[in-house]
This record gives sequence, structure tokens and C-alpha cells, in this order.
Amino acid sequence: MEKELMMKKNQARSSAKAEYIAAAAAPKQAKWIKKVSTDLNYVEKKPTGLWCNNSAFSVAKNPVQHGRSKHNNVKFHAIRKAEKNGEVS
Repeated sequence: MEKELMMKKNQARSSAKAEYIAAAAAPKQAKWIKKVSTDLNYVEKKPTGLWCNNSAFSVAKNPVQHGRSKHNNVKFHAIRKAEKNGEVS
């Protein structure tokens, strides 16, 4: 996990939110890994697979704000953009 997530100031009040926050760092890590693998002349054309809790992934795939997810900080929505762009699946 990233250092910023390990020393985060915000508290997740549910396991789904905690996993959503952790999954928000995944696209940044996936981009870095793809860049390194491209530098090593290995090109992967498929999106990077992510595995997380069903509730956390459903929040990422469904942009509708529900009661508990409406308070998620905007900076954690990077996972939505990466999934929409086909960078991760």
C-alpha cells in the first residue's frame, strides 16, 4: 500500500469505504507498472485487473450517490475514471 494511505488522516467508517479508498490508489500503481513494463519492452494491451470487495467495486462502477457513499471525498473517485477509460477492470 502507499505510504499516504497507511498514514491517512480520514477515517473510514465502513469496510466498503476503506476498500474504496485503498482501490483509489490502484490506478496510479497500475500506470506505473505499465510504464515500467513498457520500458522493458513488454506491452500488455489488456486493462489491469482489480480485485476488491463487491460493495467497493459497485460504488466505483455506479456513479449514483447513495446515502453512505455520498460523503466519499472526490479525490478517491480516480478509480471511476480509470475504469471508464479502460485502464483497469
